[in-house]
Amino acid sequence: MLNSDDLNVINEGIDSMLKSRKETIQKLIETVDPDNSDKYNEITRKAAAYLLGEMRAIEAIDVLLENIFEPKALQPLGSMDRLDSPVENALHKIGRPIIPAVTNIIENSDKRYRRIKATDFLVVTYADKDQALLYLTKRKQKAKDNKKIASRIDSAIDHVNKHFKVK
Repeated sequence: MLNSDDLNVINEGIDSMLKSRKETIQKLIETVDPDNSDKYNEITRKAAAYLLGEMRAIEAIDVLLENIFEPKALQPLGSMDRLDSPVENALHKIGRPIIPAVTNIIENSDKRYRRIKATDFLVVTYADKDQALLYLTKRKQKAKDNKKIASRIDSAIDHVNKHFKVK
């Protein structure tokens, strides 16, 4: 398809591959979704999470984050296998596009453990405690009129200061 002198054939090939990627990602998201945990075995779900990370599928951020918090979540195997901690690894591979989603959790979740885990992902995504703190401080300034959000961001800042070392 791509090995052609005809631009129309090349464009059709590109469109076909992009459509296939999109359909694949949707099927993988369905497989990883905690609501579907009874439809797929854990290894299949871990393989799907792994593939979403390898594909850097930003469309999967929300469902991957749900897997961090759900009781039916995919648990680490405790091995060095590529399917060990596939959800966390997928989120790390996706990288900075997860920041808006984890920020939303930090600012709006009523569940403290979710906010803490989201804060951890924020720091690891920035790979720098100071950058994460700068980001959180800016978010707090934007939220100054909303005491609830500002308080949650303060808690996130405290968590970062207590649990992360300066590089």
